[in-house]
Amino acid sequence: MRGLRSLLQLGHRPDRRRRRSHAKGPERRPLLQAALQRLLDHRAGAILVPSKSAISAIEGEFNEFAERVEKASCFIQVATRR
Repeated sequence: MRGLRSLLQLGHRPDRRRRRSHAKGPERRPLLQAALQRLLDHRAGAILVPSKSAISAIEGEFNEFAERVEKASCFIQVATRR
């Protein structure tokens, strides 16, 4: 921790692009897969998320996941800001 604090004090910021490239897509996130399985098993009818990026920061991945949800005759509800 001491080394990290020194880097931050020097103005060094971790490369955020690097963190995003290691982000897991929806198919590799067990909680999203469990939610999808609940929809497929008719134990739920919707997935509620605070933003699209809660599913994936990549628009195409979000759309693919949304299609899978819609094929289960369900929907994703994305919260709107007030």
